[in-house]
Amino acid sequence: MSSILTTRANPIYDMEQKSNFVKESYQELVEKTTWPKWDDLQSNTVTVAGASVVIALAIFAADKFFEYSVDSYFQIFQ
Repeated sequence: MSSILTTRANPIYDMEQKSNFVKESYQELVEKTTWPKWDDLQSNTVTVAGASVVIALAIFAADKFFEYSVDSYFQIFQ
């Protein structure tokens, strides 16, 4: 039991763990990760931007339609 507590409280052991984590994370990012090509990245960005604009326009149109509908409904009772 005391060895577990000693290991946990040992700052050198803690730094070794953190250092190992950083080294392994860097190795994962550099050697094991497949990054998209620049052309793919640009084309996907354009696709996402276009889809965002289309969805924003659809929400805007729906909002204006419901605004008009509610205003028209309440105009009847004025």
